[in-house]
Amino acid sequence: MSARAEINKKNREFRAEVAAAMARLDIRNKRELVRHWGLPEATGYLRLRHPETMTIRELRVLCAVLRLDDAAKARLAATL
Repeated sequence: MSARAEINKKNREFRAEVAAAMARLDIRNKRELVRHWGLPEATGYLRLRHPETMTIRELRVLCAVLRLDDAAKARLAATL
């Protein structure tokens, strides 16, 4: 698998984990998630589209907003 294909696969896995957590918490859309996350809207959308650009702090805050357990945090971090 090429490097670009691997990145795209990991990005899809990341977005799937985030979407599952959003559904569990009844967060209806990305705009609502970004508002809870505390990032400027454009930055939040960029981080969701390209999670490899996310900082450790942003990842920690996202995990707190989504109330992820340790297993989910590990899965999410493995996609970065």
